[in-house]
Amino acid sequence: MSGRSQLSLLLVPATLLVSSIAKAPDFPTCQQRCVTKLDFNPDPGGAILSAAIDGDTAVVSESYADGVNVWVRSASGDWGVQAFLPSPEPPSAGPHFGVSLAIDGDTVIVGDDYHDNAKGAAYVFVRNGTAWTLQATLIAAGLHDGDWFGGFVAIKGDDALIAANSNNGGHGAAYVFTRSGTAWSEPQKLVPSPYPATASFGSGVAIGSQRAVVAGGPDSYVFVRHGTHWNQEFRVHTPKGSPLPAPSAIQGRTAIVVNKILYRSAHGWAVKATIANGASGGMSGDTIVIGEPGPPGLPQLDPPDIVPGQLRL
Repeated sequence: MSGRSQLSLLLVPATLLVSSIAKAPDFPTCQQRCVTKLDFNPDPGGAILSAAIDGDTAVVSESYADGVNVWVRSASGDWGVQAFLPSPEPPSAGPHFGVSLAIDGDTVIVGDDYHDNAKGAAYVFVRNGTAWTLQATLIAAGLHDGDWFGGFVAIKGDDALIAANSNNGGHGAAYVFTRSGTAWSEPQKLVPSPYPATASFGSGVAIGSQRAVVAGGPDSYVFVRHGTHWNQEFRVHTPKGSPLPAPSAIQGRTAIVVNKILYRSAHGWAVKATIANGASGGMSGDTIVIGEPGPPGLPQLDPPDIVPGQLRL
């Protein structure tokens, strides 16, 4: 991977809706034009698999690379590769190491849902200074071929949430692992009530300090921690014809699921606001960002130079 990284600035054709939670549901819009492009020059047939960012650290995976790049932003604002996290396993027949990524502080989780005949696995890497090492390999007990464990991952502090959306006879499940020191516990298995009828549970995950969200079929499910156990608290229904739910973030009393902003009051969870055509989003503190596809006929803000191996931040 040496000599494969370069940085440039460009424009991106995207609309971002930015708002303070306190102002919901009034959401002013703005167009973000300048972004950073991380260029990887992947192997033939390669492409970006996944990306995640926390503060000044971003992690990016490529198909057929059998590893993950860790990028860091310097005080001057420039991005550069800090490390390459190699797959602990021999190269597999499929390019799935890094199919999902999550980062929180100095911990990165790398999903590989193709591992061991698609039983799946997730790998925890930790940083000490500028050095990264493999801390643990997470595999849930009782997995079967084709369960696709590790297809979606999330982490917050010492809790990791990992989906296996073909587990349980194709219905799907999610698993919460908890770290104590450097050791990770046997996971608690999360299943919804009722099970989604049309698609697999575990088609997206997000986790906060006390709550987690797991997507499945037309719905998403909020789980809450009670001591060391997690229990289902709320189900978010997505009307027919809407985008399938994919939880983007959960923090404190607020969660983002596709284009819905959910808020938890003393009376329980409720939809605080809905953004038409919203696709995904994130939040930090009291600020929310929702991505929205450009309307038909929107002129491109940048030459159409998207090719495999480019990531726009």
